[in-house]
Order: sequence, then C-alpha cells, then structure tokens
Amino acid sequence: MRDKIPELDGLRAIAILAVLVTHFTFQTVLTGGYLGVDLFFVLSGFLITSLLLSEERAGKVALGNFYARRALRILPPLFAAVAIALAVGATSVPAALAAIFFLANIVDIPMGALVPMWSLSVEEHFYALWPLLFIALGRHRVRFAGYAILAVLATRVILLSMRVGVYEQTYARADSLLVGCAAAMMFATVAPKLGRWVAPATLAAVFATFAFMPWRTFTMMSFGFTILAIVCAGLIVSVLSGETFVNRLLRWGLMQYVGRRSYGLYVYHAPIFIVFQRLAVEGDAWSRAAPNTNRTCDLPLRRGLLYPLSYRGAAGEIIARRVGRVVAGLESLRQRADYWACPRPLALPALVDKPFQQSSHAVEVGDALLDQGEFVLREPTCLAAVLAVFQEKKSPNLFQ
Repeated sequence: MRDKIPELDGLRAIAILAVLVTHFTFQTVLTGGYLGVDLFFVLSGFLITSLLLSEERAGKVALGNFYARRALRILPPLFAAVAIALAVGATSVPAALAAIFFLANIVDIPMGALVPMWSLSVEEHFYALWPLLFIALGRHRVRFAGYAILAVLATRVILLSMRVGVYEQTYARADSLLVGCAAAMMFATVAPKLGRWVAPATLAAVFATFAFMPWRTFTMMSFGFTILAIVCAGLIVSVLSGETFVNRLLRWGLMQYVGRRSYGLYVYHAPIFIVFQRLAVEGDAWSRAAPNTNRTCDLPLRRGLLYPLSYRGAAGEIIARRVGRVVAGLESLRQRADYWACPRPLALPALVDKPFQQSSHAVEVGDALLDQGEFVLREPTCLAAVLAVFQEKKSPNLFQ
C-alpha cells in the first residue's frame, strides 16, 4: 500500500466537514452530519490494518514502533486541546483526565468542550487491541472480523431494545472499525474489479446520509451504523480501485488541505467554538452577572430553537435575538446530563409569569447542538417556562 494516498485525505475532509458544519450550524444544515465520525472509524480501521499488513509482508509487525507512531500523532494535539479547554474554563480537571487517558466514552461526568473526545477514546481502545489480535489470529482474521461485526450489531440492537445508551461505547461502535479492517484485508488479498459507477454511487449515498438521515432513530443506531460503514468501505475500495471524477474531487487541493488537518480540526474545534461563543456575548450584562463561573443557565431560547415555539409572532423573534446571544451554547457541547445554578434571576414576562429564581437549577439532557435537546427544570415553579422536547418544525404549545 502506498505511504500517502491523497484520496483518503479527501475522505477525511468530507468526514470532518460534516461534523464541523453540523456543530456550528446546530444541525440545521446537515441532519446526519455527526455520522462523519463513522466515516472516520472506517478509515481508521482500513488504514491501521493496511499498515499492519505492510509490516507483516516486510517481515514482522513491530508493535513498539506501531504504538510509538500512534502516540506521536495523537497525543500532542490532544494535550493542546485539553489545555485550551481548561484555560477557557470549558471543561473540568476530571474531564480533562478522562480525555487524556481515553476514558471519555466510559466515565459518567460532564465533558464540556471535550465531549468529541469520546470517538477518540473508541479509536484508541481499538488501536490497543487490534494489533494484538491481528498477530494472534493469523489467517483467521477475516472470519473473526465478520463474526465480531455481527456480534457488535446484535449487542447494539439488544441494548437499544433495553433502552441502554450505545452511541459512545466502544463495544457498540467497534463494528465500523472492523468493517474497515475487513475491507483492508480483502483488498490486500484480491483487488476487486468494481464498475465505474460504484464510487459515485457510494459517495452520493454518504452525502445523502449526512444531509438527510436522522441518526438518533432506532433504525439508524441499530442496523444503520453498520450499513453506513459498509457503504463507506465500498467508497474507500472503489476510489483505490479505479479512476473516476470522485478521485479528482478528493484530490482537489482544498480537500487535501482540510483532510491533512482533520485530526487537529476535530480535537480543537469544540474548545475554540466555545471561545468564540464567549467573545460573542462579551459585554452582555447577563454574562457578567456570574464572575466566578463560566456557566450560564442554558435555556432553550436560541433563535433556531425558539422559532417553532414563537409566542405572538415578532415577540418571540425579538426575545430570541436578545436572549439567544447569551444562551447560544456556552456549554452547548455537553453530551451527558449536567446541573448548574442559574447565575441570576431571569425574567421573561413575554413568555412566562414567574422569573427563574436564584435557587433554580437547569438540566440539559443530551447534546444541545442536536435538534432534540431536552430541557427541564428541577424547580416545579418553573416548569411552565422550559419544555420537554424541541423538534425542528413541530412542537407542542409549551406555554399553555
């Protein structure tokens, strides 16, 4: 396998752009942009297995060199991202330690700006185990990968049926990495002869999934992840097997520039995002009301979420523009439930009768960048103000 394959850098660019666009637009442009992470998983499995196969053909798999190369590539940007997040108060020390030790998808603590590190943890767990299995399995590798993919899929379906969260767990997401591994092993054995239509068709399928697929459905989170991984593997193999306009697109200079920096963009984007959010509200009296804390009461009043809840037309838009500047996501990259005190009473007479009291606490469940953020209040007197579930074009009248 060639040391540098520009088409794979182009695919990295597609994956990171999908994630960034989804984060920075609050999922209003791409419904399934978070699935760019799945393309990253397949690429990682394919590349790591290809490297191991190359070393094996050269004589011996040097595990020490393999792990050293991984550490040199992964750790410096990770340490820098953690330092930025801590410096701006966008995460906690326990969360920083969880990210550094690749436990972000295991610990049950708020990760703040380090929420995206869950996928890095999944990959590192896989990197730790797969080279050992690669050596031990010998000629049974492909069969093992096939059985393991089915086992992960079955586990995910069972856990989802039991209403157990699976999105971030290594044992429930390893199938995408294993699909990439299997594709690399089969590609190395017999280079497939694919039609020229395969690359455009699979690329179109990936784009359509990122643009339109609601990824939080049972179908997508059970079978969908595996099916998407197979499509991504088909895309990888097809661009390596023949020349089409897809290859030229992926080799485009801008795609190469972004793709080569995809890892850095992924680990830095959340802390930097929060820095810009805070700069956006600098000078706002409400944001200065809590000098000893970098948290705000993240109410669902950002403009994009208020639209379906607009109260008396223009009034809702005016409130959204004003209050939305403050609550637009200073802590919007949280993945797990978190509780924090509202820094000051907040009266919204156009919407509710009672102001938020100093003792009130808000709960955010899920990633606030999603279109299904769930918000409730611990204080029963405020339940009329904040609603259970927001959806993009359809919401109940929460203020009746």
